Amino acid sequence: ENCAGILLKTGDFLNGVNNYPAIDLPLVGFGAAFQNFPFPQVAIDDFGAGYVATEELIKAGHRRIAFINHVPSHVMFAAREQGYSSAMKKSGFFSSDLIFDLQQAPESVRNPQSSPPDMSEVLERLLAYPEKITALVVANDWGAAGIYKACASKNLQVPNDFSVIGVDNSEKICEILSPGLSSVMIPHSEITYFSTNMLIDIIEGAGQYLKGRCSLQYLPSAVFSRASIKTLL
Repeated sequence: ENCAGILLKTGDFLNGVNNYPAIDLPLVGFGAAFQNFPFPQVAIDDFGAGYVATEELIKAGHRRIAFINHVPSHVMFAAREQGYSSAMKKSGFFSSDLIFDLQQAPESVRNPQSSPPDMSEVLERLLAYPEKITALVVANDWGAAGIYKACASKNLQVPNDFSVIGVDNSEKICEILSPGLSSVMIPHSEITYFSTNMLIDIIEGAGQYLKGRCSLQYLPSAVFSRASIKTLL
């Protein structure tokens, strides 16, 4: 049967403008955002996710907040780091040495290991920081699970020693951790819904002006609060 249109999940495999499919069909991307692809996209607002996660900690009274990125080369994590930096700069608390990167192959994100990433070396650097760091924004929930594990090995407690917030709101991770992990909920179902309806509009003609056009529609994220954040105010 003939194909009327294509929904394309964008991600790391589309890592350059020359890699987009050369297909003369209605095409809508969803997932990660790419600025220069010649088709409309409904995208995860990773920048916004990092921003609102950081704002949540600032509202709770935290000032020295670190960002933990266990895969610095990951496009979505890098955007979350930029959102963190923007929120910290807006509040006057930003310092580049509060960004803690862990060098790790990006394959570990696409094919997660059975145990969380080893954050023991990052934790040592956090503890050695000249001033007390009270809170952590972690690039995703899996990385936050690694922070929990590293803290437990040092008899440190979340949130008494470090408040922690992740991104993705993966319930299988957030609700198993003790205390439950606060996290930014990415609206995956809404992104799929919007992109599907955008594609239908293009096929049926109402959205014909979008066909082959570079455009980005971001859907906002929201914080899902659990017990991993201590209020200092």
